[in-house]
Order: sequence, then C-alpha cells, then structure tokens
Amino acid sequence: FAGAGRDAVGRIFSIKLDGANPSKATSEISPILFDSGNFGMFDESGVNPGTVLLLNEVELLYYFGYQRTLNLPYTAFIGLAHRKNNKFERISTVPLIDRTHDEPTLRSSPCVLKIKNEWYMWYVSAIQWNTREVGIHQNKMYPFYGIKVAKSHDGLTWNLETTWCLKPNSQMDEFGLARPWIFSRNGVLQMIFSVRSDRKPYYLCRAISEDGLMWERIEDDALPKASGYGWDSEAVCYASIASTQSNTYMFY
Repeated sequence: FAGAGRDAVGRIFSIKLDGANPSKATSEISPILFDSGNFGMFDESGVNPGTVLLLNEVELLYYFGYQRTLNLPYTAFIGLAHRKNNKFERISTVPLIDRTHDEPTLRSSPCVLKIKNEWYMWYVSAIQWNTREVGIHQNKMYPFYGIKVAKSHDGLTWNLETTWCLKPNSQMDEFGLARPWIFSRNGVLQMIFSVRSDRKPYYLCRAISEDGLMWERIEDDALPKASGYGWDSEAVCYASIASTQSNTYMFY
C-alpha cells in the first residue's frame, strides 16, 4: 500500500495480515519498500502500487508514479520494479508504459494478469483535462478518464496499440473511471472499478467480460457503499480483492 507523509509524497509500504481474520495485523508496518523517484523523473512526486506478480521466480511490482507540473495537478505513468532483498528496485528510471500521442498525460493504476499465454494490463487513461463547470467538483481541474487494456507476450514489453474497455457515462455526468481490479469467477472476468461524477464522489461499480477486451457494466448491490458516518462516509473507491483458503476479501 501507499502512504504519504507531511511532504505529500507517496511511498510504498507493506503489512502482514492474519489470513483467517484480515482485520488483525500480524506485523508492524514495514520500512519503505519503494520510494519516489529522483528529481526530474516521472515518479518524483510519489509512487502507488498496482500489481505484484512472479515472473521466472522474480517478484515484479507494476506501479504508477506521478509528477506535479506547472499547469496540471500532476501527470502519471506506469513503471516496473523488482524485489531485491527486502526492497523493490526500479528496472528502469523511465516509464514501462509511457506517454503517447493519444495518451500524453496519464496512464496509471495498472492491474496485470497472465491469461493462458498472454499478459493483460488494464489501466486508467486520460483523454483530456478540464475545469469542472458544475456539480460538487465545480472549479476544480480533473482529467476525463476511463479504462483501457494493453497486451504483452512476456509481461515486460507491451503493445502500444491499446483498447478501450470502459469510458465514463456522460449521460450520468460521469467523468472518471479509476483503479480497475480484475479477477476471474466461474470462468468470467470480473472488474471492480471506481466511478466519479459531477453528482457524487467516488463509488464502486462492477463489470464482466468474456475476453478481457469488451466489458459490460452490471449492477451489484453487494459492493460496499459510503457509510452514514466516519472515514468512509463520503466516498468508497480503489478496491482490491484478495482470496484465502476459506474466504474472499475486498480492501478499499
């Protein structure tokens, strides 16, 4: 997970949880596992974890890093690191998934899965930035962003010809879809993602797919919603799914 200190720079840490009762920690929070990049790098303002996977017995961290700019709140791109001893180290100081003509400012929040002999990366892509003119985010600048997918034969080199999976529903005043988390259930791919609109802060939605490319949004009353009071009373977002031998849990 990522945390930020007084300098508002994101860094990655870990903590061990009881598999039978994940609300119970079995360790202290680790020292920094992965720090922000050097000055001038794409991840100098902070890093957030995406997916951790094993490739040839090497633990890989697909992450995204962000950089504050003069005219935009930030830009964000996807990087790759590998575990060495008790920390993760960058494989490269430049993004694994860098900017393109169609995606010049934001490609972030990667969720990576290997399905048969192909690797899939679902990620957040921004089309453009605008200052919201109405609603609860009025006069604040946000990107218009949705979820795309990239494919790879080895998990390291990715095809830049990516495909849109889901875009915001403008008829519902949506302008952002964030943090896709994909898993398989009964042979069908499931995606949990976050939605932001002019009407309300982030809330969770679900979509299903047969091939990982074409997705259908569906209603799911089982997803957690904002509570009546407390730390999650305004928004619920950025979900991830973890399974143990006996249960499946959602962290958000």
